Amino acid sequence: MPSEDHERTAKKRLQFCSMCRNHNVESRKTGHECQYRRCPCLLCQLTAQTRLVMKYQQALWRHLARNLTTRRLCDKCRNHSCFKTKRGHKKFCAYEACKCVLCQLTDKRRLIMKYQQRVRRVNVTAKAIPPNNELRESENEQSAEGSGNDVQPHISNRTSPTGKEMTEQSAVVDVL
Repeated sequence: MPSEDHERTAKKRLQFCSMCRNHNVESRKTGHECQYRRCPCLLCQLTAQTRLVMKYQQALWRHLARNLTTRRLCDKCRNHSCFKTKRGHKKFCAYEACKCVLCQLTDKRRLIMKYQQRVRRVNVTAKAIPPNNELRESENEQSAEGSGNDVQPHISNRTSPTGKEMTEQSAVVDVL
């Protein structure tokens, strides 16, 4: 039976602290006391809000639990003790427009997670694009080589947010 134990531990996913991940630090959750637990940054505030919302929803779902853990269920239907599978259900959900407290929590959690994902993607993209001075140096090197191809890709390194980004940022603050 030692091979079965090894297979179970090999498949187990490692869990990392989400507050530390917001600051590009990977530290395991087990026995971890987070140095960022009182961090005032936007990502950490969103993470704290997500945890709070999930705490209330999981408390409810624990009381409604059945042997349905193998399938993904619609969160809003589950709030109303109606267990519908999530696949192919989005357009036909009876509680999609529901404004009860639990469904509002679900909507708030979804919105918070959406903004967290956007901020993380922007951070990844910012790391992938070289700073302005490195870009100019590489362009100078390419022009000195005389590759014969005058068409250069245009990479915009704007620092000021657009109007859409400003409204998204204000919407995130409104969520908090």
